[in-house]
Amino acid sequence: ADIRAYRLARVQEQLRQHDLAGIILMDPLNIRYATGTSNMQVWITHNAARYCWVPVEGKAVLWDFHNCDHLSNGIGEVGEVRLARGMYFFGAGSRMREYCTIFAHEIAELAQKAGGSRIAADHCHHLAVGTMEKLGLTVEDGQGPMELARLIKSSDEIACMRQAGAVCELGMARRREALRP
Repeated sequence: ADIRAYRLARVQEQLRQHDLAGIILMDPLNIRYATGTSNMQVWITHNAARYCWVPVEGKAVLWDFHNCDHLSNGIGEVGEVRLARGMYFFGAGSRMREYCTIFAHEIAELAQKAGGSRIAADHCHHLAVGTMEKLGLTVEDGQGPMELARLIKSSDEIACMRQAGAVCELGMARRREALRP
């Protein structure tokens, strides 16, 4: 929980530094960093069926794949889970514009609650961005603030990285021992 709180605070620090009301995250690695949640990481990399809003202050709003809201139970950095509408062809088909418009209106409402009209997005369907701009939002690049947020590691993150490295090294050593000509 300490790592999750630290990471959310790092994202929100970058939002303040860039004068942003919040950020839309669709990259599963960014969602994981900001909220500590994950779901179908590889599939979600290619399909916009899971995304979140991180306001400059407060908890994240997460849109998750149907029947997956339980994956965020007990995660203190997520204040609300909503049903995601797939903003990709297979999930939306002829309803793409409708889904993007609904999402844009939800984001406009959340940005207003956060007190601003300047927001960022790491990735977002162009139809959603266009509608957000028509609603008065300015959508900036969000990948930069996310990279800057991850730049400074906490002592807990460093300990986890060391542990992951040790596990990997042990696995590789066992694999070498098992090799036979």
